Amino acid sequence: MKLRVFLLSLVATAQLGVPGFMIYQQEAALEHGRVFKFHTAPVDPYDAFRGRYVALSFQDDTVTTKDKFPPDTQVWATLEEDEKGFARIQSISREKTAGDNVMPVEVQWGDATTTTVKFPFDRYYMNETAAPAAEAAYRASNRNGQQNSYVTVRVLHGVAALEKLYVNDKPVGP
Repeated sequence: MKLRVFLLSLVATAQLGVPGFMIYQQEAALEHGRVFKFHTAPVDPYDAFRGRYVALSFQDDTVTTKDKFPPDTQVWATLEEDEKGFARIQSISREKTAGDNVMPVEVQWGDATTTTVKFPFDRYYMNETAAPAAEAAYRASNRNGQQNSYVTVRVLHGVAALEKLYVNDKPVGP
């Protein structure tokens, strides 16, 4: 009987502890992480369970490599900032390196010289009423071939947390 109570307590603790730790990691990254700006190309889809979001794709998701990485492989991207202050991938590695500019990414495809990755953040969830306005602002900013949207992402100890979406240098949503 005592063993069952102990096991039940252990399972309950794990069920609360794992999501709690994941939330803690994201909040710690948002509070203390290094800020990176990523150029985006958003659209405004709807998820019946989670609500409206802006789907994000990124311009700088390809890096020059010496090795070929198989698709769906998790690797570690080391980020750097370009001359305009936007993030780009400096290198990728199978092993995690130290620093607040390193985050996990997933290989989408690659060859012997380049690799394209998928970032761990590809949706920016928004208030139901703000999402249509965000898409309208994006479309207006994208006319004439000038795309001026980006997200800020905070990175802390290998955890990346999406912070804010900007269109024309103005934050979108609350």
